[in-house]
Amino acid sequence: MPQAEDAVTNNEAAVLERARAGDAGAREELIRESRHFILAAAYRQVKRTVGPSDDEFSVALLAFNEAIDKYDSARGASFRTFAAEVIRRRLIDHYRGAGRPVPEVPWSALPEGTDFPGTDEDDGRNYRYEIEAFVQRLSDFGITLEDLIRVTPKHRDTREIAFSIAARIAADPDLRRQFLEKKAIPLKTLLSQIIFSPKTVQRHRKYIVAACIVLTGDFPRIREYLARPEKGMVPDES
Repeated sequence: MPQAEDAVTNNEAAVLERARAGDAGAREELIRESRHFILAAAYRQVKRTVGPSDDEFSVALLAFNEAIDKYDSARGASFRTFAAEVIRRRLIDHYRGAGRPVPEVPWSALPEGTDFPGTDEDDGRNYRYEIEAFVQRLSDFGITLEDLIRVTPKHRDTREIAFSIAARIAADPDLRRQFLEKKAIPLKTLLSQIIFSPKTVQRHRKYIVAACIVLTGDFPRIREYLARPEKGMVPDES
């Protein structure tokens, strides 16, 4: 599983490099693939759910585009840590320009002029960003993190069964398409392919949906954690 995480990171680095070199298609791809990260970064600053139609999302999107141009890997921090900081600053500017109170950031932010050093804290922030993007994506399916914690199966065998159902959906192009388009488990098509009791799927629906989100999205750390059946769903941020 760590190899999968490296592959995601290397792919993003390659796309970022092409975008910075002037490849408009690569820039669009990077922005598109980072949509949930951008929403989560905005959510962290304004402390409420941000949608694509909100002004805050437009500001965050422009800030992310700015971060692509200004990122300097020689400073040691990951691109996402740098981009999140640019988004934070631009949202603060946006609120101040509109004469609105600036929402407080719930964790210590880097000061103006910082060189964004790469540290263990940097990696910890990346974990938090990923979890926040995951929470944002869960909300698209009408699920909260509290729901997920409550419905996570207590027994390892049950988690393995639920995970296998999610993995089947994620791996099958038609099931995956139906899941992403309808934001629901494609139960009829699924049950025509594999033998499972509909009650099993319905009983663990939210957990299966959450696992599908992880397997079909850019959540390498949570995916690695989920693959260990002795664990639940969301890794410890500490």
